[in-house]
Amino acid sequence: MILSKARPSVSSQGERARSSHGQRKAPVSALNRCLELRDYTGAIVLLQFKRHEANLPHKMTLEWLAYCHFHHGEHDKALDVYRELLESPNADIVFHNYASACLFYMGLYQEAQEEALKGPECPLQTRILFHCAHLLNDEEKLMNVHDKLGDQTEDMLSLASIHYLRGHYQEATDIYKQHLSENRSY
Repeated sequence: MILSKARPSVSSQGERARSSHGQRKAPVSALNRCLELRDYTGAIVLLQFKRHEANLPHKMTLEWLAYCHFHHGEHDKALDVYRELLESPNADIVFHNYASACLFYMGLYQEAQEEALKGPECPLQTRILFHCAHLLNDEEKLMNVHDKLGDQTEDMLSLASIHYLRGHYQEATDIYKQHLSENRSY
């Protein structure tokens, strides 16, 4: 093994780490690397270590921890973190919407609906309320929320899924076909 090939020298590494303007590039953190790779287990470990190392809950750390728990499928743990964030002073009310998404995935549709109504009006809240109304068989709320759906991809896919679940296969297929014709990247 030739050492100079296996491990670059400091000077050559320093040159490679510089951008075209002569400034050093910032190293990619371990957390960013885990998130890019969708390694939520690794990200959770890093965030929990950071959280316990500081002995104080840092808001940004808690937000990322909840995000990672949610995307790892640990909705109960994500919900606990969002509730902790909501208890903090000057808490962002958008955490109510995120907590309602956790409750929805846990199958607690009535609680998810109540939690979503505490949050700000946004497309996420509308989609959660739309799916909750369907699963709770509340036709009046379903129609009211249906009117609030926009032309965003997520809203259209939610509408198509409800059409499919209600047995309206042609409407669902039409939405999917239209979406695929407009977005060839899917």
